[in-house]
Amino acid sequence: MKVFNKNTLIVCIVQAVIALAIATAVAYAQGFAPSQEAMLWCRHFSDGMFVAAMMLGGLGALIWVSSTGFFDIFSYAFSSLLVLFSPMKHAKEHKHYYEHKCEREAKREGKAGPGSMLIVGLCCLALSLILLVLYYQLGGV
Repeated sequence: MKVFNKNTLIVCIVQAVIALAIATAVAYAQGFAPSQEAMLWCRHFSDGMFVAAMMLGGLGALIWVSSTGFFDIFSYAFSSLLVLFSPMKHAKEHKHYYEHKCEREAKREGKAGPGSMLIVGLCCLALSLILLVLYYQLGGV
């Protein structure tokens, strides 16, 4: 499994730019203006980074869990339902769950882990907490 390469860095940068765009959109939706004082900047961007963290971190966590094979049972159940209700396929020709699980594992084996989105989401969460602490240090109520 590859841990770090040039493509991973590019993907992380793109995801960080997307997170920053989400945070900026949320900050402007809450009334951010460049002429405001620093305390309100921290408040608005803390909220924005938290929303970005939940979106990217949540999606990243789901993708990471799916890469472990946790959801293989659902894909097998769906294919079994298709075989059950399809007049063209025969149930005796349908593979068993163990065979399905082994095929899915073989497909995942050579691929790098999808943890970059989860890491970017966690970084956004940490930045959100730092901005929140800074907001309260600057006199936020």
